[in-house]
Amino acid sequence: MIIRLAGGLGNQIFQLGAGLLLAEKSKCKTIVIDISGLAKYEVERNNNLISFFDLTKSSVEIIFKQSFFGKFRLPRILPFNFSNYPLVSDRNFQKVMQSTNKFLWLDGYFQTCLLQKNFNKEIELLRPLFSHKDLPQKQGCVIHVRGGDFIKLGWSDVASSEFYANSIRKMQKDYGVKVFYVVTDDRDYAKSILKNIKPLFLG
Repeated sequence: MIIRLAGGLGNQIFQLGAGLLLAEKSKCKTIVIDISGLAKYEVERNNNLISFFDLTKSSVEIIFKQSFFGKFRLPRILPFNFSNYPLVSDRNFQKVMQSTNKFLWLDGYFQTCLLQKNFNKEIELLRPLFSHKDLPQKQGCVIHVRGGDFIKLGWSDVASSEFYANSIRKMQKDYGVKVFYVVTDDRDYAKSILKNIKPLFLG
């Protein structure tokens, strides 16, 4: 199995999770993670997986390398919905989940294509590999606010201020949450849409 690594930590975790999910189903023993795409961003991107996960604990051998073929991005260009099709993107992920093909080439973000059961299974597969289990425990709710390039590019999947306000009220009312921690790549934007609370910024 080959996975093209792309984006920041969140995207990389979803890509790793998708690979582990498919590897378990197909009994694949080796995952090659192609890191060549990380050099193509205007903002520097790194392989963040090695900082947060001990991949030697995985039942699958995981190898990082640069691949010449990754630049062709065939899984995104040819995402056909055939059984046992080897090129996997977000568009045909669920179809490939029904196959047992051991050779797979993944190129995508593998987030919106997940069913809840896929997401739950990925958490189960990733949790034992997480290498920062000694982090101090805090009570509260973490809010992720994505700004930065999403705002600059005018992408429509940025959550509205009403979404955050409604979610915060629900957490306060239904679960008694009093403290909110914010993780963001754009502190000014996060402050502007969370102006009705006083969040603690984690990053």
